[in-house]
Amino acid sequence: MIEVERPVRLDAADGQATSRFVAWLRDRLSEGLAVAWRASLDPRLDASPLYHLPPPLPEGPGEQDPALVRWRASYRPGVCFYRVGPGFIQVKDLRGPGGPSRYTLTQDPYLSLFTRCLTPTLLTDLTEDARRIADALLAERLLIAVGAPGDRWVTTLPSRMRRWPVPSYLI
Repeated sequence: MIEVERPVRLDAADGQATSRFVAWLRDRLSEGLAVAWRASLDPRLDASPLYHLPPPLPEGPGEQDPALVRWRASYRPGVCFYRVGPGFIQVKDLRGPGGPSRYTLTQDPYLSLFTRCLTPTLLTDLTEDARRIADALLAERLLIAVGAPGDRWVTTLPSRMRRWPVPSYLI
């Protein structure tokens, strides 16, 4: 288990720091590592796309932040992940209210942008075509964009499933 000593501020205006922490948390989940951490959440930040990531611990009994309470109540392992095959990435997403979504990314520029955004990327660093692809992946909630206009960072959300956490017939 990894313990983060100080509370993390997930801030809608600080896209770089928030995106880096989200990517770090996603990568620890991909490695199968448990993370104990605490958070303060900017009320302007929609945390619902993050509910597949390990939630922060409560600050104490009677914590009042409803977004963090919902995150802890909604978290389930294996809800949003991707697997890598030869020349493709397969994504499974069970976060949505409409039921499971499955995506298979086989062609560039989708495949390249998905993998590029595993490292938080400044939206303005993308070409116009790549920004259109990012918009499509954002609409599907496979990426998250955080930050002030003109300083928005995009990060891939699904964690990589390296091994099944439960018998495969249960997934």
